[in-house]
Amino acid sequence: MEVRLNNRTKLKRTLKEIDVKNDLTFHSIFDKSLSQKILLYYYSMIEKSSSLLAFKPDNIFDFIAELKILNPKIKIRKLLQILGFKIVIEEMGVRDFREFLKIFDIDNWYRIKKDYSSLKSPIQKSDKISIIKNALIDFQPLSYQNHKI
Repeated sequence: MEVRLNNRTKLKRTLKEIDVKNDLTFHSIFDKSLSQKILLYYYSMIEKSSSLLAFKPDNIFDFIAELKILNPKIKIRKLLQILGFKIVIEEMGVRDFREFLKIFDIDNWYRIKKDYSSLKSPIQKSDKISIIKNALIDFQPLSYQNHKI
């Protein structure tokens, strides 16, 4: 996994978000524990934003029921919007859906994403996700010798 903090302001903002008080010296920036914290922070953001998409219920009724249980105050209109969003994303993919939304207005994607991220969603971890997270927690350097075919 790679995170690009291309400028000083982005680096400072990220350090502030993970509650790290650090002087921005070359030596302190390239610290193993700091790198691990930054990667885990961005990984948790990815994990949080994709939890609803990763949820694979047996049928639409299970999806609606689970979402309503976790979000008891959700209105039917919002519930159906989220259901439609999930179905379209599964059919088109995120990138194509974003391109499709540009026909209407660029702000639609950010509004939908904001509505979507404000919901509590069912947690369903896949093996692939846990492998990545475990690798970030272990944080061992990758070596060509360990991965020869």
